[in-house]
Amino acid sequence: MPLRGIYDAPQQSGTGLMMAGQHAPVTEGTPVLNRNSRIGLTGVVMLLLPVSAMAQWDHLGDVTSYALKGPTLSVRAGDAALRISAVTNEIVRVRLAPDGQFGRDFSWAVLDLSANGTLRITDENDDHIKATTGAINVTVHRRPCRLEIRETNGHPLTIDDPARGMAWEKGGRSKAGDARAVRVWQTLDDGVSVFGLGEKTGQLNKFGRVWSMWNTDAFGYGPSRDPIYKSIPFFIAARGGRYHGVFFDNPWRSSFDLAQTEREIFAYGAEGGELNYYVIAGPDPSEVVERYTDLTGRTPLPPKWTMGYHQCRYSYFPESRVRELAKTFRDKRIPCDVIYFDIHYMDAYRCFTWNPRWFPDPKGLMEDLNEQGFRTVAIIDPGIKHESGYDVYDEGSKADAWVKKPNGEVYVGRVWPGKAVFPDFTKASVRDWWANLYPPFISSCGIDGIWNDMNEPADFDGPNHSVPLDLRHDNEGQEASHRACHNVYGMQMVRATLEGLRRANPGKRPFSITRATYAGGQRYGATWTGDNTSTWEHLRMSLPMVLNLGVSGMPLVGPDIGGFSPGATPELYARWVQVGSLFPFARTHTAWGNPDQEPWSYGPEVEAIARTAIERRYLLMPYLYTLMEEASRTGMPLMRPMWLEFPQIVWSENVFMLGSEIQVVPIVFPEKRDFTHWLPPGVWFDMHTGQMHREGVPVQIDASLENLPMFVRGGAIIPMQSLVQSLADEAEEPLILDVWPYGSSSGTLYEDDGESMQYAEGNYRRTSFACNLDGNIVTFDMHKPEGSYVPSKRTPLVRLHGLHGPVRSVSVSEESGKSASSDSRFDGGIPTEPGSFSYDAEARAWYVRLFPDLGQSQSLKVERTQPPEALSSSVDFDFNEPARDVIHSSNFVEPVYVGDAMRLAVHSMGDPHIVLRPVDFDAAKMPYMRMRLSTEKTRRVTLTFNTVKGSSKPQRHSVSFDVIPDGTLREYTLDLNSAAEGRWRDRVYSLRISFGDGVTTTENIDVAWLSFEPMPGR
Repeated sequence: MPLRGIYDAPQQSGTGLMMAGQHAPVTEGTPVLNRNSRIGLTGVVMLLLPVSAMAQWDHLGDVTSYALKGPTLSVRAGDAALRISAVTNEIVRVRLAPDGQFGRDFSWAVLDLSANGTLRITDENDDHIKATTGAINVTVHRRPCRLEIRETNGHPLTIDDPARGMAWEKGGRSKAGDARAVRVWQTLDDGVSVFGLGEKTGQLNKFGRVWSMWNTDAFGYGPSRDPIYKSIPFFIAARGGRYHGVFFDNPWRSSFDLAQTEREIFAYGAEGGELNYYVIAGPDPSEVVERYTDLTGRTPLPPKWTMGYHQCRYSYFPESRVRELAKTFRDKRIPCDVIYFDIHYMDAYRCFTWNPRWFPDPKGLMEDLNEQGFRTVAIIDPGIKHESGYDVYDEGSKADAWVKKPNGEVYVGRVWPGKAVFPDFTKASVRDWWANLYPPFISSCGIDGIWNDMNEPADFDGPNHSVPLDLRHDNEGQEASHRACHNVYGMQMVRATLEGLRRANPGKRPFSITRATYAGGQRYGATWTGDNTSTWEHLRMSLPMVLNLGVSGMPLVGPDIGGFSPGATPELYARWVQVGSLFPFARTHTAWGNPDQEPWSYGPEVEAIARTAIERRYLLMPYLYTLMEEASRTGMPLMRPMWLEFPQIVWSENVFMLGSEIQVVPIVFPEKRDFTHWLPPGVWFDMHTGQMHREGVPVQIDASLENLPMFVRGGAIIPMQSLVQSLADEAEEPLILDVWPYGSSSGTLYEDDGESMQYAEGNYRRTSFACNLDGNIVTFDMHKPEGSYVPSKRTPLVRLHGLHGPVRSVSVSEESGKSASSDSRFDGGIPTEPGSFSYDAEARAWYVRLFPDLGQSQSLKVERTQPPEALSSSVDFDFNEPARDVIHSSNFVEPVYVGDAMRLAVHSMGDPHIVLRPVDFDAAKMPYMRMRLSTEKTRRVTLTFNTVKGSSKPQRHSVSFDVIPDGTLREYTLDLNSAAEGRWRDRVYSLRISFGDGVTTTENIDVAWLSFEPMPGR
């Protein structure tokens, strides 16, 4: 909920796309402090100001001794002690004790603090000690003590700055809980990009700013506002296509200076607690994400209904309004699964109560909504009304549940109910008491999920609108101030809430969502990006926020669609719901006093756009649910930055991948006109038109209001279903396998009952698929599934896209030997009999019916009438007419045609090249190249070719040859098997010709023809 009028955060424009090697401007690094802030500014200034203005530090001195015991290297540097542990062979942990005495080894975030890797000394002399895990090399420099952590190939991970390294604030002996700052300074190479850090505003790349970790109620936050609601001190650094992660596990107020103060320095630390960080090797970014979530845990598989569309506002009341809302969704045929109850459902804002005037029969209401296919979620805040006679307050007082002042008095703050007390969720017995509040509450009202808000914690009268920093917490048995526990407060609240939901409905999957959390909080609940605003800037910013949260371990996340306040314009809501309907957590929400913000609130045109967008989510539900299960098992988010699938692409700001197969290009500017888009490596199909595209060629994007550009990776197999209004409904076509044949590819479908915990005991079904396109033959295999779950009766439908020419015949067989085939198209709509097929002109796709799915393997073979052009005796390019063989040129003036040749006048020496029309041929069958061209100055020509063995692993290679620059047309020949050194293999799908050494802007290049042929004599 907002604290209206509290923050006057500046609203600044976003900075757009960031190209590789560029960094965010450094002018936004100052924290936004409002006029009412009364926090301890000393700590903030100390952490954020340049080094020259910081408090004095003690730095690690010379190494005086070391010892290796198992996977831990212990180092002494005077009074200070250092422990370097191989958590695994790919993760190294570093701990510093300034006075040599380590406190308890405890973490709210990390599941297992034991070190299970191997570490061995490889070299030792007067200058250094070297050790290795096999994947990571650690060098401890002796004079002074500085760490250098690299991959075994020498790629740098973290390297201490020689001048500073690790340090602690001067003064006093260190004791567990002392507020003594710790910090480390590390060097970095040029060209580094930084991602992650959880929920942060601004651009996707976090390089070039100072970022703070301090959970803050930041109503209406702007693009430069920091910190906001969540604290996840984990980042991923990228350079040259190699990635690694750093997790600073310290819940105190902390900061990350990512080269703002000094261009070549990363510095991070906290105003108290321990310098305790993990270095996570890659080099693939997916490996970094998986290893980080191995450490901190993963989001449990939620009930399937949570993957539907959610509708919320502050607030829907009374009961008649809720019933009207539900009826309108069904009458208008707009799918929806979840309706929310904000704070006005409560009786005088008392948590775990219902207002008897507005909701006289909450259980009856929930039962009626359930019958219509709706689930319900109610808000619960941490602020408990300070009122004798209110049972939750009285029981909490008896349980000694409330956070106290240093003098032992219960702290009383103020939130929605007025005077309020706050449970100490860092105490196990309090979490247990809180969890026990849920079974009777849920039993009495029938609510399905819980929404924890205001849990930074917010306090209207407290300093910085949170509670005082000197309050005392149990801190899991080791008492500490609020300074040490603030960032985990919301996390431990939702932890207790999740346990309460499990107790309320044993055997069922719970759903909880939290506004504030810390690293590892993904184990306890989903999240959203807080009280955003209804602006185009926030629509754009929601994309990097969700993407960075996803790679920070929190996959089930989304913004308030349309913005929480003050309300969207029709165009803004249309664009937001288009992309927001594909976010992992898809919820429209709006604030008190705003105009209505339901999908039909902006007129018929926007209503139709919203309906189409939400329907798309439900059509894709089998794919989305499969991705959610993958996230629960591996940590890979559903919504992925481009670099997670294509590690070289670090500059893409708004474009994202939905899983590994679908690329989404949101339109996030008002009145956007058509524009061009560059595709990543591989073959891509326009999801709406079916048109095939290759990388390296600009694609013209239709930016009309009703269009959301989406591209499907060549070879993709996407499980889908027919439309339903709720996930409680049974789809008429429960399994449609959307196949985009190209090369060899595979796919997966995950299924279970969507409700129970039985999937964890093997009651699930995981089905794998394979597809291969070879000439005019498409083969598709549906393998025997694993797991014991049996879905409802169904007969899968295969939908094939992108096939050239009519289908000649179809045959389907199953493992029992049963088969069916047809050589005539069914023209009565969707085929119903196994082996029958039909064509859908509107979808530009062929439908084929398989056998009923009884858990057996099945195979499909489709034969096209016409093989692709490239399967003829040669692949030929005749450059004698416009727009035939060259689809893109760069750094030339417009080509002219002279005789039988194309003449290219060079106008820039910045890599002049041409991209040829799409091809599809087997390199092994065409290993011989002939080309006729002339150059005047250019001495070298390069053929760049893209190949694919499987759709997910496209490869780009180049081969060069010398030419004679005398202006005479000559024929050049090339044995590609030899010249390409074995890389001329698999299926070739894209070709580019570049002109290099000696090229000038005063020459013409003539190209007459190009041919790829079988080797002469064969």
